[in-house]
Amino acid sequence: MRHRLSALAAALVLSTGTASAQTITFDPFPSIPAGVTVSYFNNTFGFLGALPTTVTDALVSTSSAIPGGGEALLLFGSGVNGNYGALFSFSAPISFFSAVGNDFGGTNPTDNERIYFTAFNSAGNVVATSIFQAVYANPNLNPGSISNPSISHVAFTFDTDLGYYSVDDIAWRPGVNNIVPEPGTYALLATGLLAVGVMARRRRNA
Repeated sequence: MRHRLSALAAALVLSTGTASAQTITFDPFPSIPAGVTVSYFNNTFGFLGALPTTVTDALVSTSSAIPGGGEALLLFGSGVNGNYGALFSFSAPISFFSAVGNDFGGTNPTDNERIYFTAFNSAGNVVATSIFQAVYANPNLNPGSISNPSISHVAFTFDTDLGYYSVDDIAWRPGVNNIVPEPGTYALLATGLLAVGVMARRRRNA
């Protein structure tokens, strides 16, 4: 019985570690929440070996290629003076990050863009990389993600200079050590611990 009670208590504690995803949809633009900064850096095709030097945080919007997606962050094309990557920085570590690359324009069936995620920890060291290949379409949507328990920055880069390119539907989850349980989770934990205490007392009195 004691082992079962311990397992129940452990399960209740672990349940406080469930994190819901947070998002940036850029609607209305830019709608970036506190604790997150987004800035441009000069786009480099492929993964990065070091935390990039940002060039501006004057972000530019464009229409999203996602049906009903509203606005997106423009990285290359009309309205952007350069070919930019996007750096997403978080005040507290996250464990998962995803985004959707958007490509408008281009009629070449071989124009199958790749998007790259390079994740860095708070010290600026690379902790993870991932790459996703799109299949040609116009417009072209290329979703991708990256995960590591100690992500503080994510650099989003891509390998196209045709048409124009943007990124949309950013999502992330806090790192396990940075999750703030919801009030309902505290109530569940308190109820479970009370049940554990009652069962232990009954066993002593038996």
